[in-house]
Amino acid sequence: MILRITQKLGKKIKVIPSECLPPDKNPFADWSAHIFTAERVQHIILTNTQSLFSVVMYGRGIADQAKFTEQALNCLHEFMTAEGLESLYHLCVLPDTTTVLYSRIGNRHVLGSMNDLISQAKMDIVEGGRELYDVAVRLNETPLSMLDYGHPRKAFLSMVSEEFAAASSDLRFITGKTLEQIEYRGGMFERGKTPESLPLQVWRGAEITAGMRDAIIRDGLLNLGGTYGNKWAGDPIQYDHLKLVLTDKTVEITVFNRAIALFLTNDERIRHIHRALCKLVER
Repeated sequence: MILRITQKLGKKIKVIPSECLPPDKNPFADWSAHIFTAERVQHIILTNTQSLFSVVMYGRGIADQAKFTEQALNCLHEFMTAEGLESLYHLCVLPDTTTVLYSRIGNRHVLGSMNDLISQAKMDIVEGGRELYDVAVRLNETPLSMLDYGHPRKAFLSMVSEEFAAASSDLRFITGKTLEQIEYRGGMFERGKTPESLPLQVWRGAEITAGMRDAIIRDGLLNLGGTYGNKWAGDPIQYDHLKLVLTDKTVEITVFNRAIALFLTNDERIRHIHRALCKLVER
């Protein structure tokens, strides 16, 4: 694994690389890091050198090379797990972390893009008051000129090779290999009627966009099959039924009175379902 650092960060962790190493053969094992201050607090941005996929962590307590390496990997693992990408971390990042080499950042385009991301991160922290996880999510959805105005998250996922994808059902799903059909039935119906009276929407094959797949994996819908909410909480009844048809299994999610459940309960699963539905069918 290669960690490319700026001179300023090198001084903090007491390591000043003398050379700029060539790209790692595994793009998931090549990262660049820079330090910045927001609200008089030190932060460190860790950016994938090829895709610009980034995480942000606090700089406090990181005083040497070993601590920086440990914290950087922990932060990356936690963020990718929260984003539904834990399999990607274990398959594509972790195996190369046994040996970590430090390097200078030799690509001015990468450093320039990181400075752009830092400017946005500062605004989100200082003016928006956002948590670092939310800051990173926004950074990874930012169009960047180095990516031809694509966003880092999409570029990061596009690095998944056929070899890695074949090793994990989660990665096959990310790359669109197993999802065959999405069905959604939703709306409001009065008591005495059935949900079948509501319209059904179906997407198959190429109709399923990368954004729809991204919403499903980000909010972990493959692990949220079941029924949620209280059918008797409202009249008329709000109803959502999502069916994900994969090559080897089908996942069905039903939510009764989603808006009321969001307001009255603290169920994180319903929040994830709500967020995904907003992107999938309420666009």
